[in-house]
Amino acid sequence: MKKIMVLMLLLFLTGCNTNKDDFIWEGLEEKVIIRGDDIDLLEGISVLKKDKDLSDKIVVKDDDEISTHLAGGYTVTYEVTDDNGKKSEAKKTFIVQVGHNVANGNFELDRFGWTLDVPGGQATMNVENGKMNIEIGSSGTAWWAIQLKQENVVFQAGKVYKLTVQASSPEGHSLAAGYEDPNNGFRMLNPGFQTMKLNETMQTYEMYYRAAANFSNVKVAIYLGHMLPSDKVVDTHHITIEKIYIEEVTVKGSTTFSGYEPRVQAGSGSLNTLDPLEGVSVKHGTTDITNHLIVLGEVPKEIMIEGSYYITYLIKFEDGSVSYSIRRFDMVLSKDHPYEVVNGDFDLGFTGWIQDVNQTNGTGKAEFIDNEDGTVSILVSNVSSAGWHIQLQQASSQLKQGETYTVKLIIKASEERQVDLEVVDPSSGFSEIAPTLKGATVETEWTTLELTFTADKDYGNAKVGLLLGNVDGLQMNNITVIIDYFQVILEGK
Repeated sequence: MKKIMVLMLLLFLTGCNTNKDDFIWEGLEEKVIIRGDDIDLLEGISVLKKDKDLSDKIVVKDDDEISTHLAGGYTVTYEVTDDNGKKSEAKKTFIVQVGHNVANGNFELDRFGWTLDVPGGQATMNVENGKMNIEIGSSGTAWWAIQLKQENVVFQAGKVYKLTVQASSPEGHSLAAGYEDPNNGFRMLNPGFQTMKLNETMQTYEMYYRAAANFSNVKVAIYLGHMLPSDKVVDTHHITIEKIYIEEVTVKGSTTFSGYEPRVQAGSGSLNTLDPLEGVSVKHGTTDITNHLIVLGEVPKEIMIEGSYYITYLIKFEDGSVSYSIRRFDMVLSKDHPYEVVNGDFDLGFTGWIQDVNQTNGTGKAEFIDNEDGTVSILVSNVSSAGWHIQLQQASSQLKQGETYTVKLIIKASEERQVDLEVVDPSSGFSEIAPTLKGATVETEWTTLELTFTADKDYGNAKVGLLLGNVDGLQMNNITVIIDYFQVILEGK
């Protein structure tokens, strides 16, 4: 028995000596990373030996080709060498999960994850030296006419997210960002768009959004269509984007913003003298902090289509939290009567009109040209597979039940072709308000097309549209149509 006890004691003492010489690692617990987030593989990792800190000698021996842009599990191997040349290894598991950030926001994976959509403009993209370069030939008439987009982003109800974009444009093109819900017809989640005019130096764009619900598949879009007057492309415009990043932020309570209407309606050209700081004050508790107020966004002096712009009043606190408030401007265009469309005689070019080329569902391609003589031209170089894939449309007509209207279109083409003329309700899945005039022939001389109907109920924003895609499966490419007049007329007036 004594021999056994002596042997156990020797083993115990030997074990103590071994532990005394061991490397003691800390910070090796499994770590979950939100896809797209920045990471330092050495952060939080430490190692001691005989109470000596060797953390500054730790190296990453094998990073398992970890990429925070690709969801999955990764095992990183670390190594440290003491002063006597003795080595020790340790491993840590990293789990990359899809979350509130975008993938490949620094473009280190070239164009992976990103799509350039041009439903109403003309643009191309390429990635060079870790920067996204976008070349714009036409910005169309709408903010969404050009979009750099990505889906599969996750938001949690009540959380506030800050989106940051680092971008530049030597021609002074503008940029805005937004979130859409693909599971609900791509409904906009933020209240319009907050736009910023870029310049030749790299600038930082910020946008804040509080999620109203849980969203499992958010579309993140960088809008590069027409928003400010400077977005009109005479020559080519260029935009360079270095980084797109979304992070969760904390909003500090007890902050009040006052001195302005949170939502106003304004006509194009009516805000030429707008001072966004006039009358605005901010208090945190009882302390006035107005002198720390930051204004994000710009409201245009003139617009091409109606839409909602907003600016953000922002306070940043030293602890990294923020307070903010939104001021929304619903911009409208004037017209003589509610039932009419805006600029039906095209004296203002395409103002009021949507240039709609759907490439998500088809291959449509068209060039919209302001002839600057009261007419506009549309060269359809790819008719795609359906009429609605290419449209000139406007949803601004207010119709009253029982009243009779005529949609009148004066048009000609470089070669004879067919078009569709429709009046539909966007608020009801684009259901017909009037039977669509299908396969109407447009000749090489001026042709007048008319569609007369009686409204079966009141409509707030009826859409009139000229469909220029492949309306019957027989249309040819590279035919130009020229339009002189496109208007809704109330019969008897």
